[in-house]
Amino acid sequence: MGMKHEVRHFVSATRNSLAGLKAALKETAFRQEILGGILHYVMIVLVNVPLTVKMLLGILWPLIMSMELINSALEQIVDYISPEWNEFAKKAKDMSSAAVGILIVLTILIWGYVFLCLP
Repeated sequence: MGMKHEVRHFVSATRNSLAGLKAALKETAFRQEILGGILHYVMIVLVNVPLTVKMLLGILWPLIMSMELINSALEQIVDYISPEWNEFAKKAKDMSSAAVGILIVLTILIWGYVFLCLP
């Protein structure tokens, strides 16, 4: 496998990733989290905290977005495999949604710490 193959693979993977983002933009939750991310980063710029805290906060939003992409992908698969209502399908979708929720709660808790505990 030469460099030409590696470049083609990279270009193909990039196209696939962009197609995934385009599909995700059709999801309401993903669009809402983009808006939340804009607010999140504006607040990071405005808040007067050490750089390490800003870096920690900066890492959180891409984690939320990544988990939302995984959640949406899992929901697509579950809906394809089990189009009718199914308790197992519901549990799988609820658990992947909970993973997103945990990251959002973590982000809120860290912002609470920033506002309540840091000088």
